[in-house]
Amino acid sequence: PRGAKVGAGAELPRPEGGVARSLRSFLCAPRLRASFFRFSSFRVSLFRVSLFRASCVRASSLCASSLPASCFRASGHGRRGGARGFTLIELLVVISIIALLIGITIPALSKSRESARRLKCLTNLKALGSAVAQYVNMEGQGRLLPLVRPDNNPPASSSGDANDPSIIEALATHTDAAQPVRDANGVWTSFDPWRCPSDLQSMDAANDFRPQWAINAMSYSYPPGELMLAAELFTVKDPQGGVSRVYEQRANAKGVANLADGTSLRVERLPVFLDADNWHNPRWREIVKDVDENGNRRTNETIAWDRNAVYLDGSADKAAGQPNAEDASLLFEDIVKLGGGLGG
Repeated sequence: PRGAKVGAGAELPRPEGGVARSLRSFLCAPRLRASFFRFSSFRVSLFRVSLFRASCVRASSLCASSLPASCFRASGHGRRGGARGFTLIELLVVISIIALLIGITIPALSKSRESARRLKCLTNLKALGSAVAQYVNMEGQGRLLPLVRPDNNPPASSSGDANDPSIIEALATHTDAAQPVRDANGVWTSFDPWRCPSDLQSMDAANDFRPQWAINAMSYSYPPGELMLAAELFTVKDPQGGVSRVYEQRANAKGVANLADGTSLRVERLPVFLDADNWHNPRWREIVKDVDENGNRRTNETIAWDRNAVYLDGSADKAAGQPNAEDASLLFEDIVKLGGGLGG
């Protein structure tokens, strides 16, 4: 206070200026004081983080300079951007996985390809069945199947069926497909629908195991023509009529026939066209190679049987199993009966 005496050694009060007064008011204000301390704490924290980062960088550089290069090659943390190579174990694992995937994929692809070939084969058979139906309606009086020789190759002049056309010649005017062509060496070049995509190899050693279409112009057999030829050999009066009536009679037959003696025989609808061999069998390549010294097939035909067929109603499907002796006997009895008997 004014007029007070000051003793010896006493500190004289300093008058407060504008700066001191502003600082005191700043520190005394609660909000401003809190903001100031928070800012100070932030700067301290930022400083500490900077120190920590610097120490980490220093420590890593010291470790890198003290460890041998082999450690970095093994662990993959070298000085060259962290690049690393595969270890032998990793390569073996990758190769094993790839081999496993290939082993799983290849059989699946093979099955898919065979399914596509089988579907194409059925499509070809339907086209041939449609051509036969046109022949029956236009040239067969609505009921007679084509009477042809079973072999498409030119017949010898002395053969009994030299005047009969082949099935390809008989259907030439009933299909728009190109006709097979035979070269000077007797090898055929065939096209759809005469050629099955699965017909890649035959068992005919005399013809260098060429496909069936290269030997006989097409991949399919014509069972009605074979039955008509057999009926002619057994002197059936009307081979063409007898076979055609049997086909018509069995067009919708499925099941068994009960005979007078109480026995039962299987009665199946008869194929108009049929695969000439069992190339749709998954084991076909093994079956082809499984022959004896005379070239005869060792595999049982019943086990190997896997063929497509088209029927009189125009439907195409996997053919029923090969008929046994009893079924063939019943079939021939029906042909003789419906063909007017023997003695032709």
